[in-house]
Amino acid sequence: LTEDLIVDLCDRYYVQAVACDLRGFRRSVEILEARGVPVVEAPHSPSRLVECSATLDGLIAEGKLIHDGDPTTRRQMLAALKKTNQAGERYIPADSARAVVAIAVAVHHGTAPMEELRMILPSGAIG
Repeated sequence: LTEDLIVDLCDRYYVQAVACDLRGFRRSVEILEARGVPVVEAPHSPSRLVECSATLDGLIAEGKLIHDGDPTTRRQMLAALKKTNQAGERYIPADSARAVVAIAVAVHHGTAPMEELRMILPSGAIG
């Protein structure tokens, strides 16, 4: 299960929180919270996905995010589709490329300035 993989990562690394869209993943959130994993809301709204997609694309363009060669991730990156509207360009969370949206959200939150993290995380979660 994906939840087991997340718990394993939390056991191996210092994880402040797992960012998750609470609307579509309620069961997973409940499982993670029951296992002691801190979860914060990260809605997959179009405007938020524009921000996350821009962060991912910027890190790739700057050579700061390097692919480890995993064939599944490669297939999903190549299958990823973008949608453009007045808010900007964003990856679409389609079944064939869900990992791309997950990676975009993860790197966006992982590279956010401390001020932004303080707004997202519950009070007291970071020093």
